[in-house]
Amino acid sequence: MAHPEIFRSNLVLTPQLRSIGVPSGDNRSRLEEAGAQLLLTRTPLQLAPALIASGEVPRTTPYEVPTQDSTRCGMEYLRKT
Repeated sequence: MAHPEIFRSNLVLTPQLRSIGVPSGDNRSRLEEAGAQLLLTRTPLQLAPALIASGEVPRTTPYEVPTQDSTRCGMEYLRKT
């Protein structure tokens, strides 16, 4: 089980620009061809009688809001330098 956007590009800028997401060779079709059964969801999901995955958690705190010195990169905002 994973977020539907697990395969999008994820980058960090400090201390240097680098990828922190799923390796580029491990895309959905390649994993499924290898036998993986993927369940991609944003919503809560009951995994067992007393175990629930929360699903996507909205960014609602002030420090998670993009600022004027941010730039959009795909679905994310990067701080402009």
